[in-house]
Amino acid sequence: MKAIVDIKDCLSDSPTFRTTLQQNEDDIHALETKLEKIVKLCNDMIESSQNSIRTKAAFINGVFELSVYFKDDPPVVNALDENNKILKKLLQYESMLVDQMNRAVSRNLNNFLKRDINKVKETKRHFDKISEDYDNLLVRNSTCLKSKASESEELSNLLKATRSLFQHTALDYVCQMSCLQSKKRYEVVDSLLLLVQAYGTYFHQGSDILNDFDVKNILSSIQEMREDTQALHRELEHNHSLVEEKPCSISSDGQSIRSQGYLFKRTTNAFKTWNRRWFMIQNNRLIYQKRSEKNYTVMEEDLRLCNVKPVTEGERRFCLEIVSPSRYHMLQADSQESCEQWISSLQAGIDAAYNGAPSENSNEASDSYESCDTSVSSYSAQASTQSNSCPVKSQRVLPIITGLLGNEVCVDCGSSDPQWASINLGVTLCIECSGIHRSLGVHISKVKALILDSWDPEQVKLMTSLGNRLVNSILETEIDEKHKTHKPSPTSNPSERESWIQAKYVKKHFMGNSLESLPDHLEELKVCVRRLESDTRIKELLNHSDGSQIHYDILLYSAALCSNLEYMCRAMLRGARVNWSNPIEKSKTPLHAAVIGGSVPCCEYLLLNGAPCNAQDSDGKSPLHLATEVSNTGIVCLLLKRGADLNLTDSSGSDSLSIAVNNTNADIVTLLRLAKLNEEMQNDEYNNCNEDIFNEVVRDFSNKASIKTQLTKPPD
Repeated sequence: MKAIVDIKDCLSDSPTFRTTLQQNEDDIHALETKLEKIVKLCNDMIESSQNSIRTKAAFINGVFELSVYFKDDPPVVNALDENNKILKKLLQYESMLVDQMNRAVSRNLNNFLKRDINKVKETKRHFDKISEDYDNLLVRNSTCLKSKASESEELSNLLKATRSLFQHTALDYVCQMSCLQSKKRYEVVDSLLLLVQAYGTYFHQGSDILNDFDVKNILSSIQEMREDTQALHRELEHNHSLVEEKPCSISSDGQSIRSQGYLFKRTTNAFKTWNRRWFMIQNNRLIYQKRSEKNYTVMEEDLRLCNVKPVTEGERRFCLEIVSPSRYHMLQADSQESCEQWISSLQAGIDAAYNGAPSENSNEASDSYESCDTSVSSYSAQASTQSNSCPVKSQRVLPIITGLLGNEVCVDCGSSDPQWASINLGVTLCIECSGIHRSLGVHISKVKALILDSWDPEQVKLMTSLGNRLVNSILETEIDEKHKTHKPSPTSNPSERESWIQAKYVKKHFMGNSLESLPDHLEELKVCVRRLESDTRIKELLNHSDGSQIHYDILLYSAALCSNLEYMCRAMLRGARVNWSNPIEKSKTPLHAAVIGGSVPCCEYLLLNGAPCNAQDSDGKSPLHLATEVSNTGIVCLLLKRGADLNLTDSSGSDSLSIAVNNTNADIVTLLRLAKLNEEMQNDEYNNCNEDIFNEVVRDFSNKASIKTQLTKPPD
């Protein structure tokens, strides 16, 4: 895949650029229509289980129509055809797993429609408004009289700023539309693939059919498509450097066209109005066209019969005239520099016409104006430099997580090569067990793909800090010989797996009931627990309620304060409440304690398990307040990504930004100000991709904080 339009056409706002935009907008509308049809058909299947055979047949027909849409993209067509064949074979089965079908197709494609396609529509509205403002300003600038020097200067400065804003907006629009055109390929294939995998997970009768389905080949194809999109985005996001502070409206485009750009043209009718047109010198002719039309009009058929010179009289600025034996034309450029360059280019075209060798002299003709846009002329070299300076692609998380001892197999059935994980439990799963984990609900298990999904660094760190061996040492402490016979194996059927997983994670049949004692080497944690349990208010709670419940609440809080992720996990699995407020420490929650402890993975573990991100203690301090007070940039980044409220104030009336300013922490002040700006831009009617930019900045700060922590961490 590549950008939908040449960057030079985008920056010059050429008719080719406008035509390409219209074609892609029509194409995206067609895609939206077909995707909406797919989503609706899927919802019909969910709502009408009695007519499942008929509904699934219609859905398969919809998939066929979607493959027709991708007829010019063989990898996508082949992948969709393979999915379609599998779906046809599964028509014989009457029952379906409604929740998985909704998750695999309806929700994913609907999110793609609402998130990606609607985002492009919002950007289009913003682009159209900026384009209209730019056109109006060009007209105002062109009509400004010479006698009004101050107004002329003001309009010129405003024109420069608006032109730059228009070009940046156009680049953003092209970037979003190009990435959408690329992303649509793997989004559709990915959704259909997940549906097929859901069938394989929950229909034992169809397992023999699905064994012949080449999942790895399609996964590889999807990964290639995703990498193509990411590479395209990295390439296009650097194109903003092509916008010059002092842009020029004339550009060069090969040998057939000497020069091209916008000029105002005075009409020959009685009204003498001025219209902005796209002019080109081509094959010894001077032609022009409207921005929204393909057809062009020949102004002068033979440049050899013309003479060009600047206009020194009259009120309009930056004018030039072209005189031929039968006609007289008055044109106006955007600036004096542009006017002089057009005159030079036209004169060079006239000279070349006399010499009778336009193609051989085209480079000479373009030399007079190519220097006005150094960014265009140096585009190839700049792109090469950018590609060399791009960061090396990060290592996949699969070998990192499965490299931990015990994680090389599924935590429940022992299948090798697990490619899924429960991020809040910190364990790896095979595809069959991952489907059952999803059915438990996200409050128990949050399932994520090790290959297909993107991972934050703190999630990877969390997975490598917990793991299958630790979790099983807690949840399978009392498995006797009878229970072992029921533990699923890689060949177990879905019902056996589901029974085991329900008993293990929901009912917790295999976990002991005795209070867990702390080893002697955890002296800091033991001191913390004893200090809390010795308080009279805590003793009263222990005496008048479930003692083990309060004990594990205290253990979770103390382990978070000591940054001990293992015993946080032990406390959580034994029923500790993630939203428990400590009555003797200003009603702080475990998340407050983890922030004070300074561990990003501990904070991430609590957030993934439902910790309230904006809980306030008795002083009104939220976790973001505390992270700002202790100047922990990594935790501030994490809380911002997880939806921390920037506007909360403590009992003294201070919000997190004012605390950061008082602490003179430049990184956190920058982050919080950008977060506030991003929040304001989200409410802007014309907001486009500011959220993506903000998220990228947060990731950069998070990585910077992680590296700094590793460098300053004392050796073990």
